[in-house]
Formats: sequence, C-alpha cells, structure tokens
Amino acid sequence: MANVPPSERPTPDDRPPGDPAQEERVAVCVSVADLLGSYAAKELPHEEHARVKRHLSSCSKCAREAAEYRRLIRIAHSLPTLDPPPDVEERLLRALARAVQDKKDDRTGESAALDETKTELPRLPPSA
Repeated sequence: MANVPPSERPTPDDRPPGDPAQEERVAVCVSVADLLGSYAAKELPHEEHARVKRHLSSCSKCAREAAEYRRLIRIAHSLPTLDPPPDVEERLLRALARAVQDKKDDRTGESAALDETKTELPRLPPSA
C-alpha cells in the first residue's frame, strides 16, 4: 500500500459488513462516540485524547462527527452571555415548594407550579 496515494487507500468505512475488521471498527466507533464532544472541547486526559485521535485518522465517519462538535463549540463560544432575570431564584424556589406540595397532595399530571418558572427567552440574532 506504500505506492498507493492515501486518498485512494481503502478506509475501514469501505469494508463490507460482516468483515471482522469492520466489526472491530464499529466497536471502536461505539467506544469513541461518547468521547467525541470532550475530545473536541479538549477535555480528555492525554491517553484518551491520543486514542480518539488515532481512531479519527482512520474513520471518516467519526472524524466528521468530531468536526461537527468543534463547529458547535465555536458557535456556542460566539454567543452572547445572557443573565437570568433578577427574580429567577425566587421563582424557582417557589415553584419547587409548590411542586413538592402538589406531590404530597398526590395530584397527577404536570404541576401548575412549573408555570411560574416559564419566562420568555431573549431572541438571538440570526446566524450569519
């Protein structure tokens, strides 16, 4: 394979189903899937980061997913910080107390106490 350009080399994604190597790759994908967000955020310990990086170098599907996490992280960091309304703590505590009382009263369905926590969220400008 040394004479074959990297762009023309078969990837694990190209192997047919039932191929033991394909099944192993899927198992690795499953074990890496839960780590992709932390990998993209650079929150993994060095050993795990290196393991995920090795996997991404041979798995285009997981590499695309990691790129999507990085994109989402960039978007999240670009959003303005919003301060909660000044009375939010008081309203949450009141709603919690009512919900606990509703539970004690053995009511069914959604508690009316949750209505107190609802507030209109500020609208963000459309993304460019």
